[in-house]
Amino acid sequence: MEEKAILGVDLGGTKISSGLITVNGELLGNPYTLPTGGKDPGKAIVSRIFSAVEKTLDDARLNVTDISGIGIGATGPLDMKEGLILECPFLPTLHNFPLRKTVQEKFGIPVFLDNDANCFGLGEYFFGAGRGHEIILGYTLGTGLGCAIVIQGRIFAGATQHGGEVGTSPYQNETIEDTVSGSGISRIYKAICGQDLPAREIAALAFDGDKFARQAFEQF
Repeated sequence: MEEKAILGVDLGGTKISSGLITVNGELLGNPYTLPTGGKDPGKAIVSRIFSAVEKTLDDARLNVTDISGIGIGATGPLDMKEGLILECPFLPTLHNFPLRKTVQEKFGIPVFLDNDANCFGLGEYFFGAGRGHEIILGYTLGTGLGCAIVIQGRIFAGATQHGGEVGTSPYQNETIEDTVSGSGISRIYKAICGQDLPAREIAALAFDGDKFARQAFEQF
């Protein structure tokens, strides 16, 4: 019997991405992406997650019964055991929200929730740059800063289950995530020239030689 595909969802503070993969880590079709609207009402964000799942299935001409489950990698911190988003600064309207249960009740198939950096780390360990290594350390740089520690194919979670949560570490009277992140580069750029732009646009300006963008990345 052919193995069913798995649907993955990446829930970040800026965007939601979804796609289908095989058990061997092969991507099926093209990922679907839409804005998170991280400060919108929680109900609206959850509706976008549902839309991402449905759009991905529709594009592949599959029904929800054709996949074995849904895996969600979300910006943290999370309670993985209970399937909750905790007090995430980039999703303030989803604090203590039962995301796993909500998505599972909507689609009626198994749903797994973990920190997005952990999902990244496991993906690299089994299918990417970490193959063949016993221990890997991976960082994700998005709206925030994430970190995963993978030892022999398992996430090192530590006593608090937040072993890789480095974003709130103190740095220059703030947290390291306040500077080393997409939102951090936007904040630095705005302090320099007064413009409020997303990190992607600031990076493009820096490549084009814009002095303010280059100055922002020097501070970054």
